[in-house]
Amino acid sequence: MNTSPAPRSMPTDARSDSELVNLSVAGNDPAFARIMRRYSRFLFRTARAAGKRPAQPHGHHPRNSS
Repeated sequence: MNTSPAPRSMPTDARSDSELVNLSVAGNDPAFARIMRRYSRFLFRTARAAGKRPAQPHGHHPRNSS
């Protein structure tokens, strides 16, 4: 397995998620933008679905209520 970093000239679209995260942590704005675009729909749908569910108190389970 080749663990050396990909050349800087490689477009962000061709990089793996882990490469993009590492570049983002190092301050690479295009890498951060690419990973956000890659997952924005998924994150939006997840947040939207979570917002539609009624909040449950911590430790509360509907079958345990009497």
